[in-house]
Formats: sequence, C-alpha cells, structure tokens
Amino acid sequence: MTHASEVLPPPLVSVRGLSKHYPIAGTAGLFGQPLVVRAVEDVSLTIVAGQHLGLVGESGCGKSTLGRCILHLISPSAGTVQLDGTTLETLSSRELRRFRRRAQMIFQDPFGSLNPRLTVHEILAEPLRTHGLVTTKQAEVPAVEQILEQVGLPPDSRRRYPHEFSGGQRQRIGIARALAVKPTFVVADEPVSALDVSIQAQIVNLLRDLAAREKLTYLFISHDLKVVEHLCDRVAVMYLGRIVEIADTDSLYGSPRHPYTTALLASVPEPPLIGAALSGAPRRRETPSQAERRRLFLSGDPPSPTSPPPGCPFHPRCARYVEAGRPPRCHTEVPQLRQPSSQHAKEHLVACHLA
Repeated sequence: MTHASEVLPPPLVSVRGLSKHYPIAGTAGLFGQPLVVRAVEDVSLTIVAGQHLGLVGESGCGKSTLGRCILHLISPSAGTVQLDGTTLETLSSRELRRFRRRAQMIFQDPFGSLNPRLTVHEILAEPLRTHGLVTTKQAEVPAVEQILEQVGLPPDSRRRYPHEFSGGQRQRIGIARALAVKPTFVVADEPVSALDVSIQAQIVNLLRDLAAREKLTYLFISHDLKVVEHLCDRVAVMYLGRIVEIADTDSLYGSPRHPYTTALLASVPEPPLIGAALSGAPRRRETPSQAERRRLFLSGDPPSPTSPPPGCPFHPRCARYVEAGRPPRCHTEVPQLRQPSSQHAKEHLVACHLA
C-alpha cells in the first residue's frame, strides 16, 4: 500500500478540470437557457502506476460518468485526461481505438454487458483479433483458454453462451474480456453490486489477485465502503459531481475531514456484509457511537444536478455548517481541494471551508 509520506512516481493517469454536462432538450431555465445536468464538475485527480484508487459516493453523484469520461467512452464537456503522458483529447478515432488496449473497463451488469448471441470464445477472441494479439483461428483457442483459467473458469466453458452461467461466472467473463488485451489501467464500475453477497467476496479477491499478478492500476467505483477499504490504496469521495475529499485509505477511514465522508463512514452497517469473507480484510475499525451516528445522519436528498446550491454543494445537508452558525462563505464560495490545516499528510485533500 502507498503511504502519504512516500515520494510518489509520476502519475499513470492524470485528470484535470474534467466536466460532463448534459443539456435537457425542451427545457428552459433562467433567461431561457436550456437546463443542464452537471453530472461531473471540475474534477482533478491523479493515479500512479500500480495504485488502486477507490471512488465512492451516493447513487447519482457522477461516479460512473467520471469513469466513462476518463476512458473517453463518452466525451467530456471540458478538461483533459492523460494516460502515461498521452493526452486523449488529441487522439484521432484510430489512435483512440489503439489506446483502448491500454485502458479497459469492467461493467456493473455482467449480463447486459455481454453479447448473448456470442459464445464465450467469440466474446474473448474478438478483442484479441482487434488488437492483433492473435493472427490465426488456431491461436485463438489456447489464448482464450488461458484467459479463462486466469479468472477461475474451466477452459471448456468457452463453448457456452452467457445465459448458461451464474451471475458471478458472468462477471468473471466480463473481467476476462477486460484483461484479455493486457491493459495497464482498468476502470471497475461497481463490479460486485449486481451479485449476491456470497459471490461478491470471491470477485473482489479475484480482482485483487489479478492486480498483483498482472501489475494493474485500478479506478474502483463502488458505494460499498468496506470493499473499497479492502481493495484500494487511496479513496476519492464524490458528491454532486465534485471530489470533496481524497486521501490514502488509512488516513481517510481513520480520520475523515469532510463532513460528508464522516457521515458516509458512520452509515456503514455493522457487522460488514462481506468484510469477513474478504481474504486479508483489514481489522474492523472503531465505529461512531449511536449518539454520534444520529448527529452525522444525512438529512434530505442530494440537490438536483440541474440546479446545484450556490457555494459548497453539501452545505444544505451539513451539520457542521449549522453548528458553525451558517457561515456565509459556505453558501457563496465553492471550496477547493486543499490540505486541511490540522492534517500533515500532503496527499490528504479536502474541499471544505470548515475543515
């Protein structure tokens, strides 16, 4: 695990000022301008090679959109993404296609992301052919069988169709497809949320083992804080399209600085749903008292991304804002990620005026 005190190498992935806005057709706001969903707003982050960054937050906060924008599966509205020094916005369609060998995605739905008309062999052989990793039909068979063995599936399963597998097995096929071209960077978008609890730990342990074996770098998107704690070196917390806190895992879980992060951690059910089944799972941390849980409980729903509140996007739900006497700065000025005054770790950044 990477510690904040260590000197970090140059980033493999660098994101600067990334935003994604979706105009809503047929709507009009102030001065007749069309309403815009601000799914991702001015996100900047870095991921060094071999590191696993967890991205957490409530449903609808923009996590999956950010992951897709980083891989350019959807085009950002603003900002830049660099992978190993290459700026993706400058690539042509052909160059971007070649780039996809270096960066792959594991999707949330293991059934919807697999073509039901293709056998497993055809699903896995297609990216091998596309990127020139196999040149003959005869070479496809051992290559596909080796990929299946890597994810714990028998080689003869290549002849079957996706509907013939369980949910966990289908997700293993999705992982195999992503790793078939030997990428260096993988975005895993809620890879276990659609699975039974009994299967989730198996998939998480598989992802961890594959990362060590294949020297992978992950952006791991999840709402399960226990899974992220187990798998990731660093964690970024997202709220209403913005990163509000980012730190190494020990620092963020041990001493969260943003009130939203603190509330998320206080909401983790005890005992953890799958923590006991994760091999090498971290020791269970001290949990807030019941009184503190009530104080940290998030009231209300997140604001609409079409009309975010002025200033800090979290201030309408923030207990710290109320306790501090509703400082005007919180509802007039958007906080930027910075090192808290009481925090010595340079890699622990928080976007909160009151931190």
